[in-house]
Amino acid sequence: MSRLLISIISIGSLFCPTLINASVLLPPPTGPFSVSLDTFELIDTSRPDPWNSTHTRRLILSRFDPLSPHQCRRTCPIPYMPPGTATFQDAAYGDLGIPIPPGTFGSLHLQLCCDAKKPKPHPHADWSRSSHPVLLFSPGMGFSRLFYSATASQVASQGYTVLTIDHTYDADVVEFPDGTLVTSALPVNITEEAVQKAAAVRVADVLFILDTLSPHRSHAAKKGKVGVFGHSLGGAAAAAAMHVDKRIRAGVNLDGQMVGDVATAGLERPFLLWGAGGHNSSTDATWASFKGVMERRGEWVKELELVDSAHLTFTDLPVLRDVFGFADLLPPQFGALIGSLKGERVVQILGAYVAAFFDFALKGKREGLLAGPSGAYPEVLFID
Repeated sequence: MSRLLISIISIGSLFCPTLINASVLLPPPTGPFSVSLDTFELIDTSRPDPWNSTHTRRLILSRFDPLSPHQCRRTCPIPYMPPGTATFQDAAYGDLGIPIPPGTFGSLHLQLCCDAKKPKPHPHADWSRSSHPVLLFSPGMGFSRLFYSATASQVASQGYTVLTIDHTYDADVVEFPDGTLVTSALPVNITEEAVQKAAAVRVADVLFILDTLSPHRSHAAKKGKVGVFGHSLGGAAAAAAMHVDKRIRAGVNLDGQMVGDVATAGLERPFLLWGAGGHNSSTDATWASFKGVMERRGEWVKELELVDSAHLTFTDLPVLRDVFGFADLLPPQFGALIGSLKGERVVQILGAYVAAFFDFALKGKREGLLAGPSGAYPEVLFID
């Protein structure tokens, strides 16, 4: 996928030229926990950036933490993205000839806890001793972590600390605390070599984050409190990271092919494959290979398909489309990439099944929704 196409199918393409002044609120998470949001920068001083060797590797993470109801004094609108990124996105899509009015991206807000009774988590705190399991999330190639915040907060509201990762020079734009904006270094025409490099960089990012946030490697692994999930190339990176680091106890691939050795080697820990409409092991040889190895070994692996969905259904784009009321204004090619499911319903489905999987794999609960088809979620098909 080219960088231009990645830009065009991003959320900027959804807006009509009407000035937006008021806050546009995304639906709040609906789980039993309130959710707080913090943003951290982590610097890997031991690693030159693979995309820019004149810099050390710098990452930005969003951390969504579950809070019991008594811990949250107040819920507030929280900006969906920082101001520099919002301005960048407005201008970038305008340059592409898409009529983006000023303030479009800046108008978006999450509804999260803004006044908690517990102190903010320190970026280097040893979360392996936390009462909640931690899930790392890697986005699609060329996409910002920010376009997955609705789903991340929904999963967090089920009792998980969720860390969404911006892979610098891979995401279209990353904004650092000092206001620096770093844009993508991906080639215009994405080659297989670029995909392999991006996947390897993402795996190194995940392992660095684990090393930084959980200095006691054996303790974290024994507690079984670490999971990983991702969309598209992020889903491939989730599996690849599990293949090289046993601290990660379970993973989910949302509509991404498998990349690297894990496709033929499989894993010894639970893994969930979840494809958009038409994407399954009968159409994806990497899924068929991975799933076959897992099944022959007797490892836990299941495959789901989300009906009436497309590749970008697994982003926040459907819910952003709906909160702006632009469903009927989308050009057919964009609608086909996003799918026809209602955005709020997509967030509910993803939150329910991702949480149910990690409840089973990390908390030792029964399979729940993963046991088989559910009348409450007819949009989810089980693939034999």
